[in-house]
Amino acid sequence: MFIFGPVPSVIGIPRVLDTELPQGVTAQLRTDGVQDFVFLLNFTDRLQTVQLDGHKYTYVLSDEGVHQSIELSAYGVAVLKRKKTEFGPYSNL
Repeated sequence: MFIFGPVPSVIGIPRVLDTELPQGVTAQLRTDGVQDFVFLLNFTDRLQTVQLDGHKYTYVLSDEGVHQSIELSAYGVAVLKRKKTEFGPYSNL
């Protein structure tokens, strides 16, 4: 038997962003213990819009603030930072 769909939520892995991601977009988290770094990757050939959750985000490269959503170009990547959050069982990463 194969399971298709949101497997992480089925097995209890918390989301990096408290929002639904568009199909073909992923979010990964890294932290330095003070700040979280969120990597958004668009694996599709079209523009995708990601609605952000209630955290305050800035772009890592420009330090420019990000508001309620972010647009990722086809096969685009964005690296955002936020104040470190408790991330379920992975809060000590």
